[in-house]
Amino acid sequence: MLLTTNAPDHTGSTSAAELVIARDGGYVYTSNRGDNALVVFSAARRTGLLTEVQRVFCGGVTPWSMCLRSSGRWLFVANEASSTVNLFRVHPRSGRLTDTDPLLEFRG
Repeated sequence: MLLTTNAPDHTGSTSAAELVIARDGGYVYTSNRGDNALVVFSAARRTGLLTEVQRVFCGGVTPWSMCLRSSGRWLFVANEASSTVNLFRVHPRSGRLTDTDPLLEFRG
């Protein structure tokens, strides 16, 4: 199976980066540094087949690292170029993400 993290109309550079799997294996969260996106895939329980659920803006520039809380309800995304960390609420039934705005902004 070959999947893309690019939007269908994306023409710029691409850089699939981080990958985080929900504890129950039902959802896979990926980042794409080329278009500053997070892509959510659902994983079929029997086959592991992935289906795109959602594509959202990462909340900053160049999503570098992600961490899913052990509860599975929150996803933290560190954005390198914008020096921000965004917090996303994870919907427990759909795996979909809702941005709660920048949690931290770093100035240096």
